[in-house]
Amino acid sequence: MEQSEKIRKMSYAAVLAALTGAGALLSIPLGPVPFTLQTFFVVLAGFILGAKWGFVAISLYLLLGSAGLPVFSGGAAGAGHLLGPTGGYLIAFPFGAAVAGFIAERGDGRGGVTRLSVKAVGALLASWLILVAGAVRLMGFYGMSPEAAFAAGIAPFVVTGLPELALAVGLSESLSRAGVASASEGPRVSGVEERSLYGVALGAGMVMSTLIPWAYLSKAVSVGGEEGSATAGVPGYFVGGETTVSGEVAGETVTASASAPSLAVYGGATALLGVTALGLAVGAVRGMDESYVAVGYGAVGVAGAVMTAVAHLNVSSWSLEVGNSVGYGVYLPALMGVGLVALAAHTVRVGTTSTEATAV
Repeated sequence: MEQSEKIRKMSYAAVLAALTGAGALLSIPLGPVPFTLQTFFVVLAGFILGAKWGFVAISLYLLLGSAGLPVFSGGAAGAGHLLGPTGGYLIAFPFGAAVAGFIAERGDGRGGVTRLSVKAVGALLASWLILVAGAVRLMGFYGMSPEAAFAAGIAPFVVTGLPELALAVGLSESLSRAGVASASEGPRVSGVEERSLYGVALGAGMVMSTLIPWAYLSKAVSVGGEEGSATAGVPGYFVGGETTVSGEVAGETVTASASAPSLAVYGGATALLGVTALGLAVGAVRGMDESYVAVGYGAVGVAGAVMTAVAHLNVSSWSLEVGNSVGYGVYLPALMGVGLVALAAHTVRVGTTSTEATAV
């Protein structure tokens, strides 16, 4: 490897290690394992740097955290976190980057769609490697059964991770077109097709938010003098009315019922917004005027943010006989909405630049 190429790789590795640490600062509790943007940057490191340097970049991130820099979830630090309940995820990060990079390299020189498909496979395999390693550690740390570890350490991230991985694929392509060499070289997906790729990912994220709990219900119960709790997650498409929470106390399964207001209107409306964004992305590829597409993206994005705000207020104001907390799903429409507004602004800017160039 030439000296200049080695310096470039080292620089990229340092930047991606820092970005992975920044991704850990957004920490949303989903049970024993919080949701962060770390996997996004781990996969992106593999796509940009390839297997070897992707592994180096994320290993550097772990070294920085172990040395005391606050780059782990929630701003935590220290080598002890590698041995904690989420240590399986952390230790698997460099290997996930290596898997993503290795498979992305297999797409070197191939056409745009083929290369994107190869990257998507790499992202999924890297993500599953990280999730499985994390679940195995949860089993060892808490003594969980495989079923419980799957429910706590894998299931909450299967749906939330898909838009995250799709955006990693799209961003790696955009960075490559901007001059950032990646592990996979070849004809680039560009122009309206590239913008539509982001539209599909963001629209799909809105639709998938209806599959993730928007709230959690819990109630303290007592069996034979032993205290415990019964819990239930309420997804976005929940129809409301009477719902049952359940849990295990003193070896017995106990249940309790509670009346919850309907979230069907929020889940249904959010799914409709996501489908609208998907339709706009497809329409753009098929020749729809991109100025109209941009307006549509912006309107859907703003509506998604409003949906999150209203739903959050509604969930927070629940008056139930059981405790409640807001789930990650309620935030996803706003996160995707911000992305759609940014995509709308970018589409308008590109259209204006193209018009000016034509006039000249």
